[in-house]
Amino acid sequence: MLLTKRKTMIDELGVQGASIELESRTRNMQEFPKRNVARMVLLDFYSRAITDPNANERDKNTAFGHIDKLQEITARENTKAGQGTA
Repeated sequence: MLLTKRKTMIDELGVQGASIELESRTRNMQEFPKRNVARMVLLDFYSRAITDPNANERDKNTAFGHIDKLQEITARENTKAGQGTA
């Protein structure tokens, strides 16, 4: 159910809009699990884009940039110090 809700949120915001939203820090601790699930959905999307044999280099570079930002914010927020800033 949570996964379906996060996919719906991404559909509503669009991949680009959801990426911008989820690459920023979480401001409410109750949102951590929800945002992390949504980030994993986007990571899956961008990982598939990188491995798509039909994708051009620009698209692959864009996808890699988003993967890097999503992984960075996820790693930062999944520490006690990172959670304390929310």
